[in-house]
Amino acid sequence: MRLAGSKPRLILQFLRRSTDKKEILRDVHNSVQRLKRERRTASTVEERLELVLRSFCSSEVNSATVFVDDKKIAQTIAVQSHQMHRFFEAFPQIVLLDSTHNTNASRYKLFSFMVNDVFGQGQYVQHAL
Repeated sequence: MRLAGSKPRLILQFLRRSTDKKEILRDVHNSVQRLKRERRTASTVEERLELVLRSFCSSEVNSATVFVDDKKIAQTIAVQSHQMHRFFEAFPQIVLLDSTHNTNASRYKLFSFMVNDVFGQGQYVQHAL
């Protein structure tokens, strides 16, 4: 249920209706955390990143590019979904750059490229790490 996006409180309501066990919300939280740990097969950040990128690129319309230096160390990872590509094709002349610094656990810089349409609505067209 959690993989489908259900909240712990809704999972608790379902368990109370369908079983005779007296569950509390903390039990549901603990079960969800245990299942997350079991699902996480990769032990390092690099292995998890590879799994995520392979899953993202399993669809032919999505793309991810890894730029490496001479020592074969990744310098930049750029990801673009099919919809992001469509927005960039529609509005190539209006590109904005948004950057973050040290906001994630690995201290990577995230760059997001956006386009604005004629109404001033912005849409992301590419993310680069």
